[in-house]
Amino acid sequence: MKNYMAKYKFIGDYRMGRLFENRMHDFIKKVVKEDRIDYIVPIPVSKLRYGTRGFNQVFLWLPKTPKILEALVVVPNKGKDQSEKTRVARLHAKQPFLLDEDKAIRLKGKRVLLVDDVYTTGRTLYHAQDCLLDAGATYVSSCTLAR
Repeated sequence: MKNYMAKYKFIGDYRMGRLFENRMHDFIKKVVKEDRIDYIVPIPVSKLRYGTRGFNQVFLWLPKTPKILEALVVVPNKGKDQSEKTRVARLHAKQPFLLDEDKAIRLKGKRVLLVDDVYTTGRTLYHAQDCLLDAGATYVSSCTLAR
């Protein structure tokens, strides 16, 4: 998985995402149905990372559905990327997300599924969950490709 992520995320080989596309689509659809999910919120990448890579690695794995809501935005930051931080630094990281206020109003009373690529320490998902709960979501779960 480390080699896969290096090629897919850091070298930007978009074709690598196709390896897990169907499995992730099927799994996410199953979770959405079983957990009665109202919205799927992908973990965003920074504008700088998007400009460098040209894509958000999570989007290829999302099924085609109107339930996708890009409610989170990465706080502009000149610090290190998560992948460059130690475990301790990740655990002490500040909140990296802001809510897109126009989209956040749709979260009140809703059930949300966060989707990310890798669960390392869980801090990214916990930070995202905090934002969504602050927006009024009543239930937030997550799905990642790897741990």
